[in-house]
Amino acid sequence: MERLEKKKTITPEINEHWETQIADSVSITSHLQVEIRDIISKIESKSLKKSEFTSFIEDANERCETLLHVLTQTADSITNFRMKIFGQNNDQQ
Repeated sequence: MERLEKKKTITPEINEHWETQIADSVSITSHLQVEIRDIISKIESKSLKKSEFTSFIEDANERCETLLHVLTQTADSITNFRMKIFGQNNDQQ
């Protein structure tokens, strides 16, 4: 019974953590998509300056690194959680 109570309190905290990481990833991706559309528009109108493109590339690279970091953490968290849950289930059998 104690394990069941412990799972009930841990699961919402984990779900909230994953939701935050996923929300952060969506936000980063959404912002990057807006920047890409802006760059495309400037390319099509032939108004893109080299400095704007350079800034975009640096910013996009930084956002991709952050996104990869957040998603890797999320994947690791999910894997660890599954291992704990399945490990507990195997121990109970």
